[in-house]
Amino acid sequence: AEFIVTPFRLERTLMLGAFLCADVVLHAITVMPCRVVATFFHLIRSYFSGGLSKGARPHPAVVSDCLRLALALINLYVFSGLDIGSWYHNIRGQAQFKLYVIFSVLEILDRLMCSFGGDIFDSLVASTYRSIDAIQSKGLGRGAQWTTRKSFSRWSVDFAATLIYLTSHSLIIFSQIVTLNVAINSSNNSLLTLLISNNFVEIKASIFKKFSAENLFQLCGSDIVERFNLAMFLFLAVLQNLRNNTWTISESWIWEWIGIVSLVYGAEIVIDWTKHAFIVKFNGIDSSIYQSFKNNLYDDILKPRLNSQVTENHADLTQLVGHRIGFMGLPIACMFLRILFGTVPLPSSASSLAEWSLFVGTWLCILLLKVLLSINLQGRACERKGYVSRHSLDAEEPPPVPVSDNIQRFKIYNKNIPF
Repeated sequence: AEFIVTPFRLERTLMLGAFLCADVVLHAITVMPCRVVATFFHLIRSYFSGGLSKGARPHPAVVSDCLRLALALINLYVFSGLDIGSWYHNIRGQAQFKLYVIFSVLEILDRLMCSFGGDIFDSLVASTYRSIDAIQSKGLGRGAQWTTRKSFSRWSVDFAATLIYLTSHSLIIFSQIVTLNVAINSSNNSLLTLLISNNFVEIKASIFKKFSAENLFQLCGSDIVERFNLAMFLFLAVLQNLRNNTWTISESWIWEWIGIVSLVYGAEIVIDWTKHAFIVKFNGIDSSIYQSFKNNLYDDILKPRLNSQVTENHADLTQLVGHRIGFMGLPIACMFLRILFGTVPLPSSASSLAEWSLFVGTWLCILLLKVLLSINLQGRACERKGYVSRHSLDAEEPPPVPVSDNIQRFKIYNKNIPF
């Protein structure tokens, strides 16, 4: 019975994780610029009205968003000169390496980047606060000036290191998107070879190992990120091929892409179900543990709303999700915007009012989607938190197996990190 029930309970956990990842990416595209602009105008108004408190520290979420926006703008400027077509043909023309080898290497590099991306950004936020405290500290003596200069030097190093990380990670994600697009457009069964090699290697590396509850949660986090990234990659591949088709949509084109997306994403779903079902069976784990995993994710949704739990490293959902399941949303958001801007023509100063209205309306729709998604996630989290606190879970759901709420994706438990 556990073998049959496991895929259904797993799927609910993975869906919740995918919505969290979508919320993080939408936050970077919509809410983050709005918050930074609002903070900028608030500082100007407070400065001229005399209401700016000298010793006040900015909220960690505001500092995080300001740093992310600065990094994202520099990153988009760096990648603005990258030619997608030439990159596509360079990967397609590789004779020494097969596509599945390139994709496997890029996937490993992506996970390695995710493993320290959250830590390096936390270091940048901490050094930013040290610089703010040094500037606001009283005294203009030589010691205070030296401390300020040292703090700013440390901040500069951390900012440069974070920018190098973001650029490298974005390049890896960009290469993954192009490689998948090459496999889809190839006529020599490259896509089928890519699916078979990656998925069955994943099964072999997972089901014949000993898993604890912590390791199983880490594997869930890996599957959440992998599924969301694959959905984003497929969406961008559809856009690029639609542009190459001169934005002409025919019935045959629609059915062709329905088949491709169903094959790629369906294979990923079946592999995840099979993998987790056998892991639960071989390790004697109760499948209700997936409900505990959902409760941990719901706790992460509520933590930024609790002022007592807001810290420099846990300021908002982006940082919490980065540590919990190892998802770095900023590189994904940057590459999504880069490929989207390179695929869909943007309005310019010479564009008509209708084109600008369409652009602004689309952005407002995305913002509305982000708001509705956040409200839904927080509502379900509050509802679930109430159920758990009163021990009144739904009748069809057994009491979840207790799991530590301090589990992180890239942390060793029982001498193992599922990769």
